[in-house]
Amino acid sequence: MRDWYDHISEQDAIEEQARIMPNGPLGMLLQPEIKIDGELPPESKDIVNRFLKGDVGSIEAMTELEKLKRKTNEADTVLKP
Repeated sequence: MRDWYDHISEQDAIEEQARIMPNGPLGMLLQPEIKIDGELPPESKDIVNRFLKGDVGSIEAMTELEKLKRKTNEADTVLKP
C-alpha cells in the first residue's frame, strides 16, 4: 500500500534501495561467493567443488549429496542386540 499512497522523496527511495540491495539492482545477478567451512566430509566438498566448476549439474550434485548422506547415516546407525 505504501507504494501507492506514500510519496517518498527520491533520496529516501535511493537509501531504501541501498539498504535492501547493498550490491545494487544488478547485484542479484552476480554469482554468489560460497565458502565451505566446518566439519563437512571431504567427499561432500569434492561434490560441491565439481558443481561450482560446472562439471556436474544441480540435480546430479544433489543426488550425489543425498547418497552420501544416506551412506553417512547408515554408518552412524549401529544396531546392538
